Amino acid sequence: MTLSKTILRLEELKLLKHTKNENDARSVMVSLTNYGQKIISQAVNQVKKKLM
Repeated sequence: MTLSKTILRLEELKLLKHTKNENDARSVMVSLTNYGQKIISQAVNQVKKKLM
């Protein structure tokens, strides 16, 4: 799967959002949504529990 397809899939899942880069029309800015941040936080906590 290409990076573009992966980003689109993660957007469909409401984990990421992308916006146009105002400084460079050739690129976009990708960031986690609030929901994406919550999921990542939960995953990190699960890993930490398993390591303890």
